Amino acid sequence: MAASIPDYARGSNARYHRGMRRVAAFFLLCLHPLVFLPADIADVAKKVEQAEAVPDERHPIEAGAAADDGDNSFAEFVFDVFALLWLWNNLGTTYGPYPHAPEGYVLWQDAEGHIPPGGRDQRYSADAQAFELEGFGRGAWARLEGRFFRFIGPYAEVWTLDDGHALQHSARLGGQVSLFNADGFNWFLYGQYVHWFGVIDRDGGSFGSVMRSYPVKPLSLEWRAGAQTFDGFVIGESEVSIGALFGRFEPYVGYRWWNLGTGGDASVDIGAYSGAFAGLRAHF
Repeated sequence: MAASIPDYARGSNARYHRGMRRVAAFFLLCLHPLVFLPADIADVAKKVEQAEAVPDERHPIEAGAAADDGDNSFAEFVFDVFALLWLWNNLGTTYGPYPHAPEGYVLWQDAEGHIPPGGRDQRYSADAQAFELEGFGRGAWARLEGRFFRFIGPYAEVWTLDDGHALQHSARLGGQVSLFNADGFNWFLYGQYVHWFGVIDRDGGSFGSVMRSYPVKPLSLEWRAGAQTFDGFVIGESEVSIGALFGRFEPYVGYRWWNLGTGGDASVDIGAYSGAFAGLRAHF
């Protein structure tokens, strides 16, 4: 005898909860190795202050170094080609509900401007992660990013770091603009205002790029590269991660590298810090 609607609903609900339990178990397993790791925020702050005290002797640019007209013409041609390709790729972009969705994730409107079924002008994701930077601290990181219109939108982050003795915090508020969109690949640039507070108090900026790939279901890959810049020092940053999509939810693990220095001609290397992270992202 065929199953009744209530029986089917109970079965679907049980499968959903089993899936969510697997996601939660995976997330907790990834967090396990991040719990007890030695670190020292005060030591990093001391290194930053010492490096900032070194004078930066910048050399003036020599007069008369004008760009070649031929080089300028070629650069303008390349820019024009890139601009046309960017317009073609981004202005017609709409989004499905999440990566690897049955209807697709990146959907293009037709020549008459009609949005395909399920396509939207917006997409967003929010995630939270536990992370550590060996020699600096361990803590929590949260991020909200997306597109409020096709190719442009917010990119905001907050994190807090604990070394067992002191806390360090940061808030990064800014936006992103798409460079290239495809159903299995997305590349965008971001820029942010950055505020550090706690043991180290600084204001600065952040910029970089993020590449995301969805090669086969349910796999997701991400690479982020950029820099945080302050008056006295610079942080070069890079991170890679791998995850899996369970509907709208995406547990992931990855590794982050930070390289601190003062920059300039009298550059001083403050230190390199790296460590693992694990998180959970929701697409909406």
